[in-house]
Amino acid sequence: MVLLACGGASVKLFDEDRATSNIPIRSGARQFAFRGVLADAQRALREGDTEAAQRLYEKALESEPESVLAHYHLGLIHMDANRFEPARAHLDKACKLEPELFGACSNLGVLYLDHGEDAAALGVLEQAANVAPKDVRVLINLGNARIRRGLWSAAVDAYEAALEIAPGHGTALYALGLAYAARGRWDKARATAEKALSYRPGFAQARALRVAALTAEGKLDEAIAEGEADLERITPTVENHVALGRALLRKGQVDDALDRMERAVRLDPDAPIARMTYGESLDAAGRKDAAIEQYRAFLKLPYRRLEDSRRLRRRMRELVGQSKAKKG
Repeated sequence: MVLLACGGASVKLFDEDRATSNIPIRSGARQFAFRGVLADAQRALREGDTEAAQRLYEKALESEPESVLAHYHLGLIHMDANRFEPARAHLDKACKLEPELFGACSNLGVLYLDHGEDAAALGVLEQAANVAPKDVRVLINLGNARIRRGLWSAAVDAYEAALEIAPGHGTALYALGLAYAARGRWDKARATAEKALSYRPGFAQARALRVAALTAEGKLDEAIAEGEADLERITPTVENHVALGRALLRKGQVDDALDRMERAVRLDPDAPIARMTYGESLDAAGRKDAAIEQYRAFLKLPYRRLEDSRRLRRRMRELVGQSKAKKG
């Protein structure tokens, strides 16, 4: 997982965001040269030999323990391999050795977000944004960190700043739409999702957001029609199944909704949104024991929203109490 990329302007040519720069360091800062072992490591990395690159970067640190480039690239290698502690240590070292290398701080922030350390993420991403206030990737990551901390207005500011620089950035538009949705501004959420789709038609999560917005606005027939059409147009994600399932549930089509939620759980059993919404759907259908099972599964997941955890834990206690009272 590396820095979020910047946006492509042509729907015909691009259905994903693309990078505008490969140098995650502030313009005008001191430049780094790849020489000797570092050059060999970089060559191995370009050739796709990650293991050789790792060995060479580690060798470089033996002679130069404070090599910013070695720490930075080792951090990315460990990050891509889901090795949290060494990734954190190397990126943190690179970030402290050379604060102008905002790529190190931004990736460290993403690493912290992925592991639920939201306060730490916000700190290093604010640092990255101070160095690179016009880097779209940094701004989006900063917006994500602010949302995790409940700083909704500040998150919107970050996403809007990113969109001033790259108006066609699908990821930034989608993130802004999620921020609007979280504040109940569903008309703006839908408009933003549709704008994201104008640049990235195959953006599955943006399609799911549009269906969710239509559902929240009470346009259930349109939401269901869009959600079902999306299943044919794209490879559906958890979010697509969940969004359609919620629309079906609101429409009273409980069996179809449960089928859709079950598909979401099968697609990714560790997705909090899948477990949560499947449990809520079972709960609404009166299948209390099955709902409790899904709520318990949700509460065992490592990365979930605190407010959702509190709400579902309360609901689970209510259901368990009702079950005991019934048996008594």
